[in-house]
Amino acid sequence: MNDPLGTAALRDAALAAWSGNPARLREDANAEEDHARGYYRDRVVVELAQNAADAAARGGVAGRLDLVLRTTGPAGPVLLAANTGAPLDPAGVASLASLRASAKRTCPSVGRFGVGFAAVRGVSDAVTVASVAGAVRFTLADTRALLAEATARDPALAAEAAARGDWLPVLRLPLGGPAPGHPAAPPADRATVVALTLRDDAAVRAVRDQLAAVDDVLLLALPALAEVTVQVDDDAPRVVRDVAARWVAARRSGEHDAALLADRPVEEQGRRAWDVAWAVRREGGTAPGVVHAPTPTDEPCSVPAVLVGTFPLDPTRRHVAAGPVTDALVREAGRAWADLLAAPGAPSWADLLPAALPAGPLDAALVAAVVAATRRAPVLVPADGGPRVAPADAVALATPVPPSLVRALGATRPGLVDLGPAERRFVRLLGIATTDLAEAVDALPDLAPGAARDLYDACAGVDGRGLEQLATLPVPLVDGRTVRGPRGLLLLDDAAGGLADLLADWGLRVVHPAAAHPLLERLGAERTTLAAIARSDAARAQVLADPGLAEPFLALVRAAVGQDGAGQDGGGQDGGGASWWGEVLLPAEDGELLPARGLVLAGSAAHEDLDPEVLPAVDPEVQGRWGADVLARVGVRAGLAEVRVPLDAPDEHLLESLDGWADWLAEAGLGTGLDSGVDARRDAAPGGVARGGPPGLEVPAVADLDAVRDEAWPRVVRRLVAEHRAALAPVRVPGRDPVPAYTSWWLRRRGDLGLDRPFAVGPAAPAWLPPAPPVVADLDEAARRLVGGVASGEDLDPEDWASLLADLREGEEVPVALAVELWRACARLDRVAPLAELPLLPALVPDGVRAVPTDDVAVAGPLWAQRLDCGPLLLVPTAAVARVADALDLDRADERAPGVVTSPGEAAPTPDAVLAVFPAAPDAWLEHDDLRVDGVAVDWWWDGRVHAATPGGLARALAEVVGPRHVAHLARLLAEPDAVAQVLLDLALEG
Repeated sequence: MNDPLGTAALRDAALAAWSGNPARLREDANAEEDHARGYYRDRVVVELAQNAADAAARGGVAGRLDLVLRTTGPAGPVLLAANTGAPLDPAGVASLASLRASAKRTCPSVGRFGVGFAAVRGVSDAVTVASVAGAVRFTLADTRALLAEATARDPALAAEAAARGDWLPVLRLPLGGPAPGHPAAPPADRATVVALTLRDDAAVRAVRDQLAAVDDVLLLALPALAEVTVQVDDDAPRVVRDVAARWVAARRSGEHDAALLADRPVEEQGRRAWDVAWAVRREGGTAPGVVHAPTPTDEPCSVPAVLVGTFPLDPTRRHVAAGPVTDALVREAGRAWADLLAAPGAPSWADLLPAALPAGPLDAALVAAVVAATRRAPVLVPADGGPRVAPADAVALATPVPPSLVRALGATRPGLVDLGPAERRFVRLLGIATTDLAEAVDALPDLAPGAARDLYDACAGVDGRGLEQLATLPVPLVDGRTVRGPRGLLLLDDAAGGLADLLADWGLRVVHPAAAHPLLERLGAERTTLAAIARSDAARAQVLADPGLAEPFLALVRAAVGQDGAGQDGGGQDGGGASWWGEVLLPAEDGELLPARGLVLAGSAAHEDLDPEVLPAVDPEVQGRWGADVLARVGVRAGLAEVRVPLDAPDEHLLESLDGWADWLAEAGLGTGLDSGVDARRDAAPGGVARGGPPGLEVPAVADLDAVRDEAWPRVVRRLVAEHRAALAPVRVPGRDPVPAYTSWWLRRRGDLGLDRPFAVGPAAPAWLPPAPPVVADLDEAARRLVGGVASGEDLDPEDWASLLADLREGEEVPVALAVELWRACARLDRVAPLAELPLLPALVPDGVRAVPTDDVAVAGPLWAQRLDCGPLLLVPTAAVARVADALDLDRADERAPGVVTSPGEAAPTPDAVLAVFPAAPDAWLEHDDLRVDGVAVDWWWDGRVHAATPGGLARALAEVVGPRHVAHLARLLAEPDAVAQVLLDLALEG
């Protein structure tokens, strides 16, 4: 009989062994069952793939495997596995029929134990392996038949076979030819095909699930396989190939030292070759899995990569055996890991380190090897752009900062690396050294201005606590020095030009313009300008102490001109300078050194209008060298100088140019004058500074008015109005009425311009006011008001009234309109003291209103105004009599006579019309034919009762009770009793 694969000898040997020792049947059956149901359960597809890989390796071809599941057909559900490579030979059949011996002992292969084929028994009772050399089958039916024949002669063997039921050692009894429904030969382009008739639905489901799990990892574990095709029934085939396009792998191989294998089984001792590989997806990440040896084990691997290696297995074939071989392979896995990290296309190392705790001893050893290899592998890009460095040789900032800053620091710090959030998680694990940002900054060398600014740009994204760690940044100064830390430095918005030495001599630490950056402000530097430096206390101390610094100071001012929008005139203050600039000593045209504020520019309005004996011209060479703009900035007069004076803290030098300042303060009620009690100006006592006014209040004032030439006043007044109107406007003081401005006050009080008394403004002004003086006659009406013009008596203050009345002559008739306006002012104004100093006052006398000695005047209300026998009278409303008399230190009229009614009167009822409108009026009054008080005839009187001799007197007497403003209403009601309704309406309209 033709038996090319030698199956008969294998069957006979097995049957003979069982017959000779029936217990061997049980042993073989148990072993096959253990492998099928235990060690190799659910691994039929992997084991078939492993055999295909070995066949490809032996045949020296690229392995290709077709896995086809047919769930319906004449033979039932069938799994077909057709592969390329070396065909099946007798030795291979012997290996399939052996449970403990492999035919691959002397050649490199995946299978090493000769037992993996037993996995087919987990799902099938009919297996065919067909090759170009023939076919061999292993079936439960054939096994039953052969045992039946053998047991007929051997009762003991029959008992063992009966005890096994269907779990007989099928793989020990191969027969030539295919099983029913199986192919007798492989497809034309394949060397071998394995056919399995699946036992039941559970087997079908198991195989279907295993086919679905076929993926890239199978080809990675079995590199001899180049392609696997999977098809289920009529579904489209699924092809797995080209794994190198999707995976990055690193592999190491070699031979073990023989001594290392001493404790391994004999057959393993002959297989010294080892191989280990890591593989990761190029994109999308790799999930942690299990160790492959090379097919999957049950050993977990928490490293997110596929590990394949020739690890020794325990008898279950599912766990790696501990020992020297495994330890050696773990070490090699660490080296292969370093190769993987360096492989082109590999993902970031931070994505490949395990995120979970190890799940077992082997996993812990692998994680340790991976970590150690990563620690030594050059995987980190240094901030300076040089070759990659290993974590063990790197240093990172302890807290995250912008990458640009790390790059900037790395230029001077070898090994400094920038770690992203994913990488920063592994700083401690990999032993990466860390340093505080402050330490890294402190270690920076001095930098050129441009390099320093680049560094500050890199620091711009740092905030919060990180800013504190930048406190020692190197900062180049304009004088060439470098200091540590920006706090206290000055940042210029304009170039210092050739002033660097000057600024350094003054002790000013100015940041080099090329290094200036907003970050320095955030760290404590102060942004300033050349103009601000020129105004600084440091500049003041230097310049005022050394006249030789005047010219360098002018250079600084010239550099600053226009930088802050300053004007040109103003004594070094209104033009954006400091008031002390006016104290800088400059040569006059005669060579004498004088404060700048005491000089004028040749050819200027100031030169034309101001007295050269007081304010001489500046030296022509100085003016030619520095120009009018610069000199005007420091206080040399180009015209009228307007300054702003803080009332609570004026500059003593500034006040020297304000003639009469202390007097103005006192007269305006803003202060008591000089601290030392003397006037401010050229006769001021040393250290005496006129102060006053609420804190923070500043007033504009025009300086050096006392230096104006007499003939220049018409021009000067026009300039004051045109250019300095704000300095003429009243000063608004919180909580009180406005007061005259200093400039206006000076023109009126000290200017000798005819403005010392009020004058008429506007067509409605009272006739008793004098006309405008010639010096202001051509000004507009608003301007004339600012220098003393008034439109009515209500515009006059006590000083105005005093000046108007100062020229009165005793006995001179006074216009009644003027007198009445004055008396109203006395009743209205809170302050009338200046009037008490006048020798004469307008008063009512028997023949009209005349100027009389003030001491003769008595203050009277409407009642006592009838008693001219009491002396000249100053008339005010009854309610104001006592106050005005006290303020002017005058008698009241009622103090000069008893005021007793000395004539008889007859009681009469008050008219109903009066009571209807004014119910507060008394019910009755006393009518007199000839009313006399103290023997003097009067028209009416009130002494707690109403006395009257005439209707008009009655109206006035009743008005003393109901109010003086109702005299006219009372007179009408007395004359027209029917006018009650109309009077009520009039009162309603009056409010």
